[in-house]
Amino acid sequence: MIAPHSANAHSAHPGGASTTSPKAKRIGDSGRTEPLAHKGVHVLKSAARWCVKGITHNFEPSTTVFDLLADGETIAVYPGASDAHTVLLDSRMITRLHDCLADDVAVEVTGLPVGSLRPRLGLRAVQLPTATKGPIELYAKRPLTDFRVIYHKNSLVALRETIAELADALPLAARPAER
Repeated sequence: MIAPHSANAHSAHPGGASTTSPKAKRIGDSGRTEPLAHKGVHVLKSAARWCVKGITHNFEPSTTVFDLLADGETIAVYPGASDAHTVLLDSRMITRLHDCLADDVAVEVTGLPVGSLRPRLGLRAVQLPTATKGPIELYAKRPLTDFRVIYHKNSLVALRETIAELADALPLAARPAER
């Protein structure tokens, strides 16, 4: 399991500038010294990490970790800060998530293969008894299990910023042509 980072942290940007974000944290180098082994598949060392804190349907805190891997083209998403629900995304998938999130459109992408599995990651609107508008659920699906994290208010802003930063961090050649 990946250790979650604090909920109230700052987002560090290249060049030393930083901004305060109540629910997200970007860490330049994850500090991981060995590859993560997931069901027999070795994932490369991460080059950068973002953490966004949300809540589960039981209103328990839950951190989602986004790692930009050392290849600069793959993002590993760890809902619940656990590798049990890892979804690997390429630049097309994170760009699609970014575009749909910006337009408030539900989306589901099939991740890169992890062993023999092709896990899915999606975003969709949800209703909460405490909020009438705005919550978004990030979910990861595998054949026998799923994991869901809800983002609302500040945590939703942090999720949008994180996915936008990830989309911007990808190589220009990997991005789709302008509309």
